[in-house]
Amino acid sequence: MPTFRYTAMDARGAEVEASIAAADQTDAIAKIRQRGFFPTKVTQVAARNRTVRIKRHRSAPEPAAPNLTKRERSIRRWACTFLYGEKAALEKYGPPEDTMDGLRQRIVDMEELLARRDERISELTLELERNAAQIRRNDAEIKRCTAWLKAHGVVADMGADCG
Repeated sequence: MPTFRYTAMDARGAEVEASIAAADQTDAIAKIRQRGFFPTKVTQVAARNRTVRIKRHRSAPEPAAPNLTKRERSIRRWACTFLYGEKAALEKYGPPEDTMDGLRQRIVDMEELLARRDERISELTLELERNAAQIRRNDAEIKRCTAWLKAHGVVADMGADCG
């Protein structure tokens, strides 16, 4: 039933403001007059959107029953994760129980990851060896240039940082 907000005058002429539930505006005016008021303004209050919000409880639920099947534990763990979060599910049910196929896939994934890591280490080692050879060539060239400069008197004394 809609709610109407009204302003009315009482028998002494004082202004009264209140609200009343009625089927329509005519019914609201009739009910206001039955109360002994003379209505001066009657407006329908906009209907509120009344949605029920469920507040999630964030504390960890009670420990799991020990006699559950693997499937029941899996379903309950999923529901607990959805409702309370991963931390609460870990506290109540422990880590997820994987099937053998899931474990095999994890092993294959880890082996691939290790193989890629080993390939990258090999690439970095080769790059370092190539760069080390270049650095040794550069060091030898610097020493040769320094010796030539000293021998030809271009530079009398090289600084400690130059060799």
